[in-house]
Amino acid sequence: MNSFFHDENVALYRKLIAENESNPSRDENRHAMLLTLLAEETAKAKQLPRLPDAW
Repeated sequence: MNSFFHDENVALYRKLIAENESNPSRDENRHAMLLTLLAEETAKAKQLPRLPDAW
């Protein structure tokens, strides 16, 4: 179950980063924080045991 939330967080951070990169007047501090959060969440997701998709 935790892997689901990590996957959703990764997807959300990627979406927010893409939106932020397309904004010409973006906030660099927010962008840096989103990149940090994405890196941390990706690292957490890799450490979690994965259940098979099909039961």
